[in-house]
Amino acid sequence: LPPLQMSNTSVHTELDARNVVKLGDTILTWTKEEDRQILKTCQMIHPRSKAFAALARTLPGRSAKLIKDRHETLLELMKKATKRKAKQLEKRQKQDSDDKRHPEQPAISDGLNPPHTRQ
Repeated sequence: LPPLQMSNTSVHTELDARNVVKLGDTILTWTKEEDRQILKTCQMIHPRSKAFAALARTLPGRSAKLIKDRHETLLELMKKATKRKAKQLEKRQKQDSDDKRHPEQPAISDGLNPPHTRQ
């Protein structure tokens, strides 16, 4: 097998599965700054081929197609994160609601030890 090549235009120390993309024998990494630039540009200029081509001119080593694919990946990641946060909030609200319906009962003293206080 040929060795994997790292893109030297965007090497950084914080790598995880969301900012590493494998294309054949090549591994590309995306920096947070590149991601910000892609999202900001696509927010200002609707994500069309012209926007991706303009970004490709400002991001060395990145083609318009790579940038378009990265934009789609970022949108998918943001959608998943939003769903995850909504589920966490829903779970927390349900727990708070359950706590209000079923408050803890004060402990009964056995006479030897003081009762536990409510928290």
